[in-house]
Amino acid sequence: MSQNLFYNKNSNQLSNLISCFFLAIFLTTLPSKSFADARQNKFRNEQKPSQYFALGGFYSSDYNSRQYKLSSSYQYIDNRFINDLDFLHNTTYASTADNPLKKNKDLYDVELSSKILISNSNNYFNYYNRSKYDQFSNYYYDLTNAIGWGRMFFDGIIEADMNIGYNEIKNFQSQIVINPNLKASFWLTDEIRISTKAFIFKVQDRYSEELKTSISYQINSNLSLQLYHNYEKKVFFYKTATTSTTKNQIGRDMVLRLRYDF
Repeated sequence: MSQNLFYNKNSNQLSNLISCFFLAIFLTTLPSKSFADARQNKFRNEQKPSQYFALGGFYSSDYNSRQYKLSSSYQYIDNRFINDLDFLHNTTYASTADNPLKKNKDLYDVELSSKILISNSNNYFNYYNRSKYDQFSNYYYDLTNAIGWGRMFFDGIIEADMNIGYNEIKNFQSQIVINPNLKASFWLTDEIRISTKAFIFKVQDRYSEELKTSISYQINSNLSLQLYHNYEKKVFFYKTATTSTTKNQIGRDMVLRLRYDF
């Protein structure tokens, strides 16, 4: 019973999100600024590509555990493309009274998004790829590939796109997914910039949602100090002829990074 309620609740949430997305697209298809004009807030010089690289991480240990994490991001923007690349490596060790310190997690997570301008408009094609691998995980690998269409709103502050593709996880069937994404980036003050990116997808036997947020403080014209937070929830549904169960995986982490704008 509880599982059916979960399915209905999240199905309604996804349907509402999709409906709101297409309603927003409809309301904003009136004549608007060009793609380059809409992104003036993101360009210091429209004739020169804009790039940044961010890198950070942390290390912690005690008498029976150890963890280190490396987090990085790269972005390239010109008057036709937006390319985003995120990389995460997370390793943990743990020990018990009977076993010495032993590695129990070794996650590699690579996320790629590439947006291509459609003519001289605020619309774009989008390609999305997410590859996760952890030899100590019950699921071993998690692969998502999708393509779709999107649009920029409010002078380039918000980017929204709808993608369709497939998700494949070991021990689960590969399934078609609908993947809405929402991204926002704006200056709160002359020195503080906030960026956030959210997505969800749901298929018959699994559901995922993720929210990435960064707050950057501008030290000088090129260098920023960035606080990066990531929240991810993944739910797996197991069904047999007589029983049905769910398993939740929730992860949250925060790292301090340095960002350099070229």
